[in-house]
Amino acid sequence: MSVSAHRILGVPARIMLVVAASIVPAMILAFALIGYDTYDRERIRVGRDLLGTARALVAAVDTEFVAVESALFALASSPHLSVGDFAAFHAQASAALRNQPFDNVVVTDASGRQLLVALGLGVAVSRWLVR
Repeated sequence: MSVSAHRILGVPARIMLVVAASIVPAMILAFALIGYDTYDRERIRVGRDLLGTARALVAAVDTEFVAVESALFALASSPHLSVGDFAAFHAQASAALRNQPFDNVVVTDASGRQLLVALGLGVAVSRWLVR
């Protein structure tokens, strides 16, 4: 006598098999949705943090630009340039730009023609190129 597979499993075992067959795909789907939700929240948080960092960097760069621009506007209005006293301008430029992140200054006229190239504010005026 051969016993078929249907007869080996009793009713309680069959019910457990149906329940397991229903629960396993639902659990897999639930884990996938939880994983995607965690990924999505983390992606949004990282994007928000990056945007905050970018804004802070832009603010820092803007602050540097304002400081440099202020110092250069102060030098542009120097009376030493209008009379051609480059030694006095050198002293003024060295004092005004002591804490700036650059060493060279190029002075141009309104048309953009170079009048003076200051190569290193810490060197003597004789190293400046007057055009």
